[in-house]
Amino acid sequence: MIVAIVVYIASLGRLNVTSHDGAKRKELNDDKEKTRARHRKLLSLIQQKRNLADKLRRRFKLAYFFVRIGLVGIFVVYDVALYRFFKIKTLGEILNWNEAALIVVALSSFVTFGSFANVRGFVDGCKIRLENIVYGKYVDIEDQIDEHKQEDKELKRADAI
Repeated sequence: MIVAIVVYIASLGRLNVTSHDGAKRKELNDDKEKTRARHRKLLSLIQQKRNLADKLRRRFKLAYFFVRIGLVGIFVVYDVALYRFFKIKTLGEILNWNEAALIVVALSSFVTFGSFANVRGFVDGCKIRLENIVYGKYVDIEDQIDEHKQEDKELKRADAI
């Protein structure tokens, strides 16, 4: 007893002579449980975001498909109008009128955008706007999934230690 008092006074009260091995083990087990719980939560979050990303990707592809169908529909309606209303019956005349329409579109595009390179920029801008409409607040969902996967790997490493 006297030795314990002398050690306590010599350490100026900073030395803890009681044993806390049980408390440390409990803390370590609690930390591992928290890590495992976070790991399970991350796995479910990654799966949810993957499902959402797949759903949004399908929705964008469907919207983009309908835009293409719409453009083809405009072309078909133009050809049907040439055939029905303007009484253009031969294939050669229809091709000449299609060529004329293509020249008009190219000229109007050149006048509007300045060059054909700017047309590509305009089309890319339309595609980005369509993506933003479809994806909305989930534009960076792939990056979020990658971040969650990285955190999951770190948790696996920490849990293994």
